[in-house]
Amino acid sequence: TNKYNIWASTIDQQDVDVMKERIGNGANLLENHVFQFDFLNDDFSKLPEELQKIVNDENKRKKLVIYINPPYAEADNRKGEGRSGVANSMVHQKYDEFMGYGRRELCIQFLTRIFKEIKRCQLGFFFKLKNHMVFI
Repeated sequence: TNKYNIWASTIDQQDVDVMKERIGNGANLLENHVFQFDFLNDDFSKLPEELQKIVNDENKRKKLVIYINPPYAEADNRKGEGRSGVANSMVHQKYDEFMGYGRRELCIQFLTRIFKEIKRCQLGFFFKLKNHMVFI
């Protein structure tokens, strides 16, 4: 509930604009803590400076909790728009072998990036994974 400890990001600028509008109407967030970020393609250096300090500092990171609502799209080779190539991302390319067949699912890509790039993190799942994945 402490707005100084809450950050919000999304890939769509329209969603950022809506959050900032809600801040103007009393939402418990700071405007400079709301930002556009493509979690599967952007480098963490694009995070706001204060958030980078948390992600990069082992002691501060111990209190970091990341809530995500990743897209549940899965790439396949069926005909039709929206599915073919949906899983192409920097994370897909970087962790292709680690993710195996699960790399087709954007949700798996989100979880893999957190696990691989935010050191010593612990992941909790509140949903059923279609593809079982073990993080070592």
